[in-house]
Amino acid sequence: MHVDDLLMGSKNGVRLKRDMEEFKSKYFNNEGTIADGPNHEYLNMLLEFNKALKSVQISQESYWKSVCAKFDVMESDVEVVTVPHSSNYMDRLRDRNNARDPDEPVDEGRNKKLLSMVMSVLWGSQRTKLELGVNISHLAREAKHASEDDCKDVMRILRYISGCKADKIRLKILGDVQVACYIDSSAHTGPTCLGQAGCVISIGSEGYGGPIEAKSARSKNNHVGSMPYELDALHHMISGPLYIRELLEELGYKQGPILVFEDNKALIDLIRRGKVSTGVTRHIAAKYYYAKDLIAEGLIALRHCPTRLMIADILTKHLGGPDFKKMSNRLRNTIEQDETLSDEVYKRLYMNSTENVYKDEDNKVIKLLSMVISYLKEGQP
Repeated sequence: MHVDDLLMGSKNGVRLKRDMEEFKSKYFNNEGTIADGPNHEYLNMLLEFNKALKSVQISQESYWKSVCAKFDVMESDVEVVTVPHSSNYMDRLRDRNNARDPDEPVDEGRNKKLLSMVMSVLWGSQRTKLELGVNISHLAREAKHASEDDCKDVMRILRYISGCKADKIRLKILGDVQVACYIDSSAHTGPTCLGQAGCVISIGSEGYGGPIEAKSARSKNNHVGSMPYELDALHHMISGPLYIRELLEELGYKQGPILVFEDNKALIDLIRRGKVSTGVTRHIAAKYYYAKDLIAEGLIALRHCPTRLMIADILTKHLGGPDFKKMSNRLRNTIEQDETLSDEVYKRLYMNSTENVYKDEDNKVIKLLSMVISYLKEGQP
């Protein structure tokens, strides 16, 4: 058996070092080295632990340098690319799929090249370049019939990476050790009009503390309207947060309901009403009742999140330059944030967003109607 890296952690540094020495002696005949301190290399990642700020920063600069070098993306030759996708990427993708000749001979060499490039980016993007989720999700599906445009699209991604390969992800727990997630979906974005779903999992009860896990995936089915896509995303993406919740329970952290942030009020209203009862919603009953059961069991709690604060939005569609940069920084939880997406803004979201997003609005309507009735009866409000 060959063991490459083993990462261990403890609040007691002296005891940890002693235990690691005993572990090495017992199982590895005192062979190998033990490195301790604030910074660690682990699986091509640099982990920087900051006890004062109670945070961890993760980067992969050396890995991205090797990937760029492998595909001849030299830093001195790279033009400035602020977003990893061209402005007309989705239009070109649809046209390319519609115009593809099924009898056209397969270029195995080009397919192999595209697959190698996509897999190299995919491995690192799932760790430190999460904002590339949409791009890689689309391109990975083109590996069996790669075109020159596909290869150019991956090269643009590599040029983008070359300009920000030192970027870091910051993980920090704000408040209690509590699972929270952002789940979002876009409608009709793919070449076959399927939507794209995104999920970002974080830990903390008082604000967003960075992405423990992030995922971008194509929707399983076509739907009419945005709300069914949102329900489809909730149905398929909630398994990740549920697993993290169970893991934290086993580690001894008592968990309440997972805070699930949604920006679609129609979805929350559907679940709030209590049942699927109309002809236009009956076809989504199974997915609806799965979410409804999770709420009834106390495993999840739906919270409303304004679209402008929906972190998973970047995993569902191609954003423009300024919005992409702002949301990319928020997704990675960098220290410097746009004031509209600051830690304080998200703290208020966690503290004030309620399970029933219409409660305050309902109270306002009732109060207004009471005033009108009182005025009509007595001539004064």
